[in-house]
Amino acid sequence: MKANPTIKHVLAVAAALLTLASCVEKERELPALSAPGSIDYEADFGSLTLYWTPVDNAGQYFWKVENALGYTVAKGTTTNTSVVVSSLQPATTYTVRVKAVPKGVDAETYAASDFFVKEATTAAPKTYDFEWSYPATIWWYYDTDVYRETKGKTTFGYDKTLKAYVIQAWAGVMGMDIVFTLSDSGEWLINYDESTAYLSGPDGNSAVGLAHGIGGTAATQCWFYTNNTGSSLELSSTGGRGYAWMYNPDGNWTGYCVEFGEYVPDPPAPYVPDADAEESWSMPATVAFDGEELGMASVSFDAATGLYTVEDWYGVEGHGIAFTRDAETGKWIMDTENSSAYIDGPYEGTGLYELSHGKYGKGLASTLLLDPSDSGYEGDAKNGDMWAAVTDPSGKKGTYTITWVTDMTPFRWTCDIFVGGNYLAQGTISYNAELGEYKIESWHGVEGYDVVFTMGENGWVVDFEKSSAYLSGPDVNGAVGLAHGIEGADLANCWFYPTGNYGEVVGDSSAGYASCWMYNYDGNWSEYRVEWKEGSWSAKGKVTANGADMGTATISFDVDTQVYTLSGWYGVAGYDVVFTLREGTEWNIDYTGSSACNTPDGPDINNAIGLVHGVEGAPTTNCWFYVTDGYSYFNGGSGGGAAGCWIFTHLGEWALYEFTWPAE
Repeated sequence: MKANPTIKHVLAVAAALLTLASCVEKERELPALSAPGSIDYEADFGSLTLYWTPVDNAGQYFWKVENALGYTVAKGTTTNTSVVVSSLQPATTYTVRVKAVPKGVDAETYAASDFFVKEATTAAPKTYDFEWSYPATIWWYYDTDVYRETKGKTTFGYDKTLKAYVIQAWAGVMGMDIVFTLSDSGEWLINYDESTAYLSGPDGNSAVGLAHGIGGTAATQCWFYTNNTGSSLELSSTGGRGYAWMYNPDGNWTGYCVEFGEYVPDPPAPYVPDADAEESWSMPATVAFDGEELGMASVSFDAATGLYTVEDWYGVEGHGIAFTRDAETGKWIMDTENSSAYIDGPYEGTGLYELSHGKYGKGLASTLLLDPSDSGYEGDAKNGDMWAAVTDPSGKKGTYTITWVTDMTPFRWTCDIFVGGNYLAQGTISYNAELGEYKIESWHGVEGYDVVFTMGENGWVVDFEKSSAYLSGPDVNGAVGLAHGIEGADLANCWFYPTGNYGEVVGDSSAGYASCWMYNYDGNWSEYRVEWKEGSWSAKGKVTANGADMGTATISFDVDTQVYTLSGWYGVAGYDVVFTLREGTEWNIDYTGSSACNTPDGPDINNAIGLVHGVEGAPTTNCWFYVTDGYSYFNGGSGGGAAGCWIFTHLGEWALYEFTWPAE
């Protein structure tokens, strides 16, 4: 007989109710754990560290913190008998509640305890004797100061007792303060005793550990480098800005800024020219971004107003800028009213101007950011160079340059190289009038080591990227390490000091000299000097032996001595052959002046001169040139040519050595 479904349902419900009643009764009968016997705490500016006595049979503890209105501001569970509660308000009293909860295996044996209740008060911020103070905003910026992240509000002031500046809540966390004074150059000097954010240092790298408190722990720190010139403070009657660079906990350099009040800097005094000393002028100029030529422009100067105007900015017609110069620093002061390329700016906190360059039409792709605080000028109506820091539409940062030259035409001549007054070797010097750029090839007479430079107020300005002799620097002494390539020297460097007024260029495209003073590899100061004259020339070309490619060499001609120098004999640097010509075509080798000569006393009994070729792996190092056999020839000159001779080689056979060069 089947049971009635309705009866089965009623019986099931009744059974469930009996079970529930039994559980409720059982729970009511469980003894409760003891509550923690006490709660102690340590107070910080924005946090409390709570401690309580352990409870027998407790598996974990439930805690919560309530504010004065009874709202829970923090809660949680822990198996420990302590907890750190962060993100609290300073100088504020909270109600702390902690109760014991049984272990899982004891859940049917014990009930949770009652709460133990205690009041706890967070620490008050440090007080200062402010002579003046302003509300301030803290922000960090990354890579450039265009992108910034606000870290909170704070107070900036000057403590008249400490005679120091104070940033309260320096990273937006109350209680983390920085106290500092300023060096003569405007850098921050942290007061370790008075700064509540100070943790450690300076270490061996002059780095001070500063706690920022973000994330609730003071142990999270940034590193401020006390020997770093990246800190500064700008003040005005209405407010100011402070800047510093720090190594952040995430391992990246971070720009730090505090803005207080409403900073309105005094406008810089414009450069006012001496009307008797300067006249208005206008010049064609070349423009470039980070060394890449953009095209032609024109630059003009108005002596009456001190206004500089660059038409065809970025080499594009209709886009121009205008500026005066700061009377003290010489930096650009943008004149937006007279700048046709002007779009917007300067932007608050950055000082950057948005300009149109017109290279890619109109719109966003046609704008860039210019920083006139990183700008300069050298020159006059004959020669000059202007520059400024620019960020292009792709985000690339570089230097925009405007260059004009009138007093020298382009040239390329063979030059004589002297070090310390002693003749060293021949090289080549050339001048690029569009860039105002000099290039000395075969620096110290060694092929492959070249120096490229322009002329600045303090002499030579070495272009590191274009100079193959460049090694390092400028270092802390302002010295540039240049490789000379001379074998056997104790050191591979000579040191050129670009800030010491040690370099000059005298002359013109027909004749002249370039010289500079250097701390040489032998540990002495020496004058490095190259002299050039019209009619001398040099050229690079290809070397073959019996038709086989041996590499490249350089041939040069001295117009005064009528001497030819073939540098890189057999394509090997350091082996040179010096000769004049008999009857206009035949080689007359100077065996005393040729570094490749192996018979310095002259031809042997067979009228042969031994020449070292330097080719690695050869059975012997000599090849023999026969003086009286007329086996050499020479055709051409600075417009290209060819030279060659028959030689009895190290392999014991005759070979035709040939050198060909194109027009320079």
